Amino acid sequence: MAREMFPGKSNSLDALCKRLEVDNASRSLHGALLDAGLLAEVYIRMTRGQDSLVIDEVEAAAAEVAVEAVDLSRFSLPVIAADAAEAEAHGKLIAELDKASGGKTVWKTAEPAVA
Repeated sequence: MAREMFPGKSNSLDALCKRLEVDNASRSLHGALLDAGLLAEVYIRMTRGQDSLVIDEVEAAAAEVAVEAVDLSRFSLPVIAADAAEAEAHGKLIAELDKASGGKTVWKTAEPAVA
């Protein structure tokens, strides 16, 4: 994408950061996490012209969101119950997860949902 937008120019991550005014001052070494963040910023600026991936809370709070009501009664959702073998396999998996977490699983302390 950068080659198409900037033909004949250097399109390394550092060059793109400089060209698109992405702050990469903290990049002293090549690290996957840091590079991924920089690349995301570069990509956003190349594709949509945004200044940042950060969403301004004030803008988000001020935005009006219209949610259309949907009548869910017209949908029929099939419920497929597990057979005995699937229920046993699930029970074993849950027991293994509980053991791996040292007994700190959330579902032991959560109240069951009332249908």
